[in-house]
Amino acid sequence: MRWPDSFAALIQAVDLFLIEAFSVVPAECIVGRRLGFFYELCAMLTLPLITFFVVMLMALLVYGCELHANRRLK
Repeated sequence: MRWPDSFAALIQAVDLFLIEAFSVVPAECIVGRRLGFFYELCAMLTLPLITFFVVMLMALLVYGCELHANRRLK
């Protein structure tokens, strides 16, 4: 299938910033056995959720520290 030139250019531009988690840190090497498609799929689907919760937890901690510091000054 031939893609439109504008879409192909967009995909090439995005491909520069694409990071595959299992190619950077191969989980199979860490575990020492073959994990398979199902485990990699579950990990890739939950990774954005875990990242979201970590970022929100960090924001909550920073907000809590700043709120505590402001209350102490008053």
